[in-house]
Amino acid sequence: MADFETLPSGELDDRVRVVFKGFETRVFESYTVRLAVLQQPAVFSVKLGGVEPPHELFKRYPPGTPFELAIGPQPSFKGYTDGYESSGDANQGTYVVLMGRDILARLQDAEFRSDKTFTDVTYADLVYEVMLEAGGLDEAAIISSNESNVIVRAGVGVTTKPGTPPKPLREGGGPTPTGSPGADAIAGGVDGAIRSATVGGKPGTHTVHARAGEKCLDWLKKHLDKAGVMVWTDTNGDIVVSAPNTDQKPKYHFVRQRGQKRNAVNVTSHSFKNDTTKRLSSVIVYGRGPGKKKGKGKIKGEFVDADMVAMGILKTRTFRDANVFDEPQAVKYAQAKMAEINRASWSLTYVIEGHTAPVYGDVTKRAVVTVDTMAQIQDDELGISGLFYIEAVEYTSPPSTTKITFMRAQDCFFEKDPTIVEQVESTKAAKKRRRRRKS
Repeated sequence: MADFETLPSGELDDRVRVVFKGFETRVFESYTVRLAVLQQPAVFSVKLGGVEPPHELFKRYPPGTPFELAIGPQPSFKGYTDGYESSGDANQGTYVVLMGRDILARLQDAEFRSDKTFTDVTYADLVYEVMLEAGGLDEAAIISSNESNVIVRAGVGVTTKPGTPPKPLREGGGPTPTGSPGADAIAGGVDGAIRSATVGGKPGTHTVHARAGEKCLDWLKKHLDKAGVMVWTDTNGDIVVSAPNTDQKPKYHFVRQRGQKRNAVNVTSHSFKNDTTKRLSSVIVYGRGPGKKKGKGKIKGEFVDADMVAMGILKTRTFRDANVFDEPQAVKYAQAKMAEINRASWSLTYVIEGHTAPVYGDVTKRAVVTVDTMAQIQDDELGISGLFYIEAVEYTSPPSTTKITFMRAQDCFFEKDPTIVEQVESTKAAKKRRRRRKS
């Protein structure tokens, strides 16, 4: 459990702290920090008062200064400052704002310097190659479990639901091994699809292309999204390649009761949207599978949104994909499409005081609210009750508040997209067609 100090007011000291260059710690009263699973990298901006001349602060914290950011005693992420800005007047004095991002900023800013082709690579290889292209990430390892990271960030352990085996935790530290990356480029226990599966499917048939000038992070996310996973960082400055973990017990307990100002968590404001304009009652996916005639036959998969059906709103959308080869795959692809649509149509955000919340099962204890965790919500005002996934948090001060973005667990489904890469045979055929047209 997190060991917080206490402010003179008697409240927990969960203020943002930033350690610069590994030794100088500063506590800020004015700051904005954002972490998210679906949007990278993590970012921060902190405001320094007018005690020191701005030029001295500029010299002390030049762009590229390494930092480690913490919420109270709990580490959150590492990275480098991007720069600073200054403003002020004769009455309020001069202020300096420092800005920075976590280590994925290196991937976000970097571009491919030349055209590149990767054939029969694993997803681990793909991440590793992009890290090499971006540079500056020699000490970062690639890991596939976020559980140990959540324990450190929140200050409380992760437990899985009954019947769900826990994923292996990352062991040890140190840089990603050099040489041939492959499966060995990932430390600790790794999901087999990320460690050993070839991008696009069967070896010898698939290749992915990167063009000069393409942003490294955007290009990588494009392919990882189709693999049903995403990329973010942990407190050690390592790169996590994983999917949202909804198979864990709730970590926090949020309660809103009508007519009461204070509850288990003092939710100061909320925002809720359930827009059915683009939502669907069902998604149908057609593919092509083996059959008796001409070697092919139609396959079909369907996923139904029970909430929309219960509301009497019946809207269906059909997708066709020649890379869907059996019914189970078609059903999962349909579910992934439904989840993607619902993520844009259903949203819930809370703003709470401070950066901690009561721990589920023992509201006398508190933990830092962080991403990739589950929360139990009982909201009498909105009629919402159940388990929800925390996708993003934003810590701000003053006043000290946390904005929490929730997702429904069923909308955290990210199934592998069958249209994952270009095929070598298709590329060769296209070249032959171009030659024939020229002749």
